[in-house]
Amino acid sequence: MPNSIDTKKLLEVAKLTFDTDKPTAEQLKYVMTMYIPSMYLLAHHSVHGHPITFSIPNRDSSKAQSHRPWQIDIINDQSRDKVVIKSRQLGLSEMHAAESLWFADSHSEDAVKVLYTFPTNRQLDTFVKTRFDPLFAKGYYGTIVDPRKSSMKEKQIRDSFLVFRSSSKSSAVEGVDIDALYLDEYDRVQSQAEDSAVESMASSRFKLLRRFSTPTTPDYGIDRLFKKSDMKYYMHTCTHCGYVNKMKYADFNENDLSISGNIRLINPDGINQETNEIEDNTYDFVCQRCGKHLDRWYTGHWQALHPERKDISGYMISQMNAVWVSATDLKRKEQASRSLQTFHNYVLGEPYQDLSMSVFDSDVWDNLSNDYDEPIYDRDQYEQVAVGIDWGTKENHIVVMGISPSKEVDVLRLIRVPVTNSTSSINHDINQTIVEIAPYNPDIILADLGFNGTKVLRLIKEFGKDKVYGVKVNPSKTTGEVNPTFSDTKNEVTIDKLANNMFFINQMKSGSVKFWNNENDPELQTYLNHWKNVIIRDEEDEDGDLTKVISRKGADHYAQSSVYALIGLRKLIDVGQGNGSFDYTNIEIGNTFQSENLYDIGYWLILL
Repeated sequence: MPNSIDTKKLLEVAKLTFDTDKPTAEQLKYVMTMYIPSMYLLAHHSVHGHPITFSIPNRDSSKAQSHRPWQIDIINDQSRDKVVIKSRQLGLSEMHAAESLWFADSHSEDAVKVLYTFPTNRQLDTFVKTRFDPLFAKGYYGTIVDPRKSSMKEKQIRDSFLVFRSSSKSSAVEGVDIDALYLDEYDRVQSQAEDSAVESMASSRFKLLRRFSTPTTPDYGIDRLFKKSDMKYYMHTCTHCGYVNKMKYADFNENDLSISGNIRLINPDGINQETNEIEDNTYDFVCQRCGKHLDRWYTGHWQALHPERKDISGYMISQMNAVWVSATDLKRKEQASRSLQTFHNYVLGEPYQDLSMSVFDSDVWDNLSNDYDEPIYDRDQYEQVAVGIDWGTKENHIVVMGISPSKEVDVLRLIRVPVTNSTSSINHDINQTIVEIAPYNPDIILADLGFNGTKVLRLIKEFGKDKVYGVKVNPSKTTGEVNPTFSDTKNEVTIDKLANNMFFINQMKSGSVKFWNNENDPELQTYLNHWKNVIIRDEEDEDGDLTKVISRKGADHYAQSSVYALIGLRKLIDVGQGNGSFDYTNIEIGNTFQSENLYDIGYWLILL
């Protein structure tokens, strides 16, 4: 359905619906209500018992929170693939929930199935109980839902079905053939679950895909999708100079339009330097060009940066567009936020990158060694050698690290071994892996326990039980413990993935890990790219507590192999010193952890 109203099509639909050549005004109104989602919502939808509105006339500040004109185009856009990157408190989850109801009702003749997901069952149950169930209890929706054929996880709307599932794992969304898919809080959707749900639409003629979320980090999740779309921003035209403002949370700069933002300090005395309290009307929203007050009530419109892109229809909306949020409010929210991550994600609707927890080119290129210019292919003079292996379906990634006589931690070589899946050479990759690492006579090998541990068993057979450990990774919940737990009887080591990735990044940034001196080596560039794909960010859990989590936006195999190899070196040093455990300072993760404290987690000092 196009965003503009096709009156001729509406008339034809009315004629067919009511079997008449001259539809009445009431009949046309009914068809328009069912045809246009925003009209359907105005006629039937309510939020917390109050009829929905999109625009409030006369700048009535007492009803400012109901003034949400940006919602109209979003909900009326019936492109097959639609993404929305948003801040919180703008009613976009409500809009998508309402759109799912409209689609199920207006297409009931086709008996469509709509799947609506949240990252966890707890979030899903809360949303259904507080948003959907009250609507079905009375009014129009109460007349179209059959309670006898409905449950907590499934609602029958006329001949259509609205199904609710968690997107935490692929099995939760399997077994349902669907026509429309709504993925709420997309940045927390498990990728296999998304793939499984999208595949469930393979036989549908509708294939509506809706992904919406507060963002997390750049080029990940909803931000990555938005950047592939036509990239529509809600912009405001200045009533004084006519400049079209793409809202920016930055100070107004009359000398440089390229960096000028929409925030202006108009009352310097409104900031209490001792208590950090900010008085009302201390800041104002202004035009980026002329610096005069920016009226946001009726000057907004959607504008695409890339209208030539047709595959994905994308929208970006922020609390900066909400008239009930003042510039002073934003400054207060920034001050009160538990981290810059949450302020940018939840309030501004922008992705945010914690630079202290991100790997950059300089973290490798500034740490090139003066002692070797190319990879080292045997043990050479190295006192201790550790190998980390990340098994893959296409390639095994191997990192060899060693302690030099000068007590430097050097990355000796990066190895990729292709995996052949043919039955005639099923053991080719493990055999080749053994061939590649044997010249180093490694003192310890840590390899992940993929493939049911069979490859680890083969390494044990080749190199001995005293040298090989299978790695069990704690991928989601973190203990904050950087010390791994070794079991010599099981030949296993359990590690906290987040804590040890943070630890390794710290070592690179402090210059404690060296690489061969060749900036043009493509394998070193791949290694760097793998580390750039590691994402460490703040995330709010279901109880509202803030914690650090780790994820990735692409291949990170060399990064994890490096972590394993470094853990191996730490164990070798530990044993060499006769210590019961390596005495590292635990990484503090949780409500009190701030990224600024990165360099307080304890540097790794090799005991000489």
